[in-house]
Order: sequence, then C-alpha cells, then structure tokens
Amino acid sequence: MHESGKRTHLYEFHRKHAKMTLFAGFEMPLWFKGIIPEHLAVRKTVGIFDITHMGRALITGPEAEKFLNYISTNDVSKLTPLSAQYSTLCNEKGGIKDDFVVSKLEKDKFLMVYNAGNRTKDYEWLTMHARNFDVKVEDFSDNIAMFAVQGSKAEETLQKISTENLSQIGRFKCGWTKLAGIDVFLSRTGYTGEDGFEVFVWDSPLSNPEKALKVWNSILEAGKEFSIEPCGLGARDTLRLEAGMCLYGNDINEDITPLEARISFVVKFDKENFIGKDALLKQKEKGLERKRVGIKMLE
Repeated sequence: MHESGKRTHLYEFHRKHAKMTLFAGFEMPLWFKGIIPEHLAVRKTVGIFDITHMGRALITGPEAEKFLNYISTNDVSKLTPLSAQYSTLCNEKGGIKDDFVVSKLEKDKFLMVYNAGNRTKDYEWLTMHARNFDVKVEDFSDNIAMFAVQGSKAEETLQKISTENLSQIGRFKCGWTKLAGIDVFLSRTGYTGEDGFEVFVWDSPLSNPEKALKVWNSILEAGKEFSIEPCGLGARDTLRLEAGMCLYGNDINEDITPLEARISFVVKFDKENFIGKDALLKQKEKGLERKRVGIKMLE
C-alpha cells in the first residue's frame, strides 16, 4: 500500500481501474491495462492521460510578455494569440530550474504549464521575479483539469464531440471549443512524439469533479472506434523516452544547461537579457564538456 497524497478530479475512476502510485505528491495511475498495451495504443491509434497533477499559472498584465521574456530562455515575443511555445526557466548559472510550455491566450494574458514536482518551486520563482514588473501571477493548478489525448487518431476522436473544426489548430497552436457541451481550451501539444492535444477543462475545481469526469468519459466513448486506452505514468515515461524528450529530475536539473541537454533551440541569444544568458553565452563560446545522448536499439 502506497502512502496517500493529493488527488486529481479522476481519483475515483483511477482507483477502480488502475494500479496507483505516488508521483510528485499525487496519487496517480501507473498503468491501467499495462504499460506496453497503453504505449502501443498511443503509437498506433490513440490514448488519453490524466495530467491534472501538472502546475499551471496564469500570467496577466501590461508587462506579462516582458516578464516572461526575462525568465524564459525562448523568445516569448514571437508568440501570436492562441499559439504555444516550449522553453526553460534557468538559474543565473544557466542550469534548468524547469522546462515548460507557455500559451498566449490573448494580448497580455498567458498560460504557463510546468512539471508537477516543481509546482511550488516554480510558482515561488515566478512570484519573486514578478515583483519587478507590472504583472500578476496566479496559481491556476487546482482550478483546471488537464488531459492529454495523444496519437494519430487524437484529432478524429476529439472532433466527434467538438463544436469547432480541430484541423484548423496546427502544431503548437491553441483554441477554445466545447467538448461534450463543456467549454475547454485545447493546445496541439504533447509529450509522446505523436500528434495530439492537451485539453484544459477550465473552471473545474477539485471540489467539483463532475465536469472533468464528463469530458474524460466522453473522450473515452468517442475513441472506442479506435480502441482508445486510458494511459498511466508508465506509458507516459516510455513514450517520451522513445521520442527523446527530457524528463525533469532525470535528464535535466539545476546543474544541467539547455545546451548540455541538447535543447539549445529553446535558447534565443539574440533577444534582450534573460536569467542565465551570460552563463549560457560563456558555455557556448567555451564549448560543451558533456551532453545528453540517446541510445538506439539495434534489435
């Protein structure tokens, strides 16, 4: 029996159908049918993950973009409304405090999604630096349920219950729609190496899980035609590993820079000053002494 932790909106569903584990302080599904069938479902058709445990912050105000561009290594000024971007938060030495995705909802309004294990650390980092800008940082983690629908049949599955044409939402683009009659925010992003969407059930507090559960069950029903599988953290890890994506605490941490992690595409040296820029510039000029590499299986 594992120790108890925080729970997502779908705890009762998971408890009945999944092998549970404690992850980043949350009671989460490790697997439902099994890691291999769940992994293959995503690779071949479609799977759905509960990722409500991740951290979410709403950044608003006249200097929201300026603030984000200071704490982020990527260039947030390049974002247009309803588009998203992968980036890192670095410390002064260039080490990665976390990796995250930021979406521009509208002018002066951004949604930031970061790792579950860093929820407190990241929020404290954001609020500390926000004091120097005309910006408001709100922790929205417990007011939004979040699912990832991943795989080649993700769009077809969601389209069945969506009021909007989802083919209009390109990679790293976002939009609003209704799924099963419930307002949701969608981003065409993911952590599997497959096409897919991340679904944000807005205004869905943990104390009232019915809305989130309705969206989850409606997606499962819509995906039956494609043999959709609910997926746990086990398959989430094998899928991201196979796709060469970083996991915080394993591949990246505060002692590893984006250059060493081989995600240098998230570092834009040509923009104005950002935290860690000087250290990263020095490392780039000096050359890397170590770097992350992948292993390719021959059989």
